[in-house]
Amino acid sequence: MRLLVSPLLKRNGPLDELAFIETGVNDDMVVELVDIFLKKPSLVPKKLEIAACEFGLIGCQALAQLLKIPSCKMEGLSIPDNYIEDDGAACLADALVGNNALQELSLQGNRLTVTGWKAFARSQGKCYVRREHERY
Repeated sequence: MRLLVSPLLKRNGPLDELAFIETGVNDDMVVELVDIFLKKPSLVPKKLEIAACEFGLIGCQALAQLLKIPSCKMEGLSIPDNYIEDDGAACLADALVGNNALQELSLQGNRLTVTGWKAFARSQGKCYVRREHERY
């Protein structure tokens, strides 16, 4: 993650898309990435994908913190095939209540039960929550 941080900090504007697929990104790495975005919100990508990696609740808590800030303009968050369970879904669902920028959240292939999916009922209409395997 540190190798990615240096070039990111030199940018003036956001990336259109930033993707980590099968790269072993864990909770600590998600926290580190979110910390960068919190320090420099202009770097937040329009679409962020962290797929088939190794993060769960702590990573979800960090992503939720990012989604809660008014300056976050992320439009798409794709986090399929990780270790996200119902408690991580609840964190993300809470963050969506006040977020008007995120249009799509992909969570397919995680460890959510009906309870986890129901957490998104409060944010219904603001953001499409994708369950099936399909990429945006």
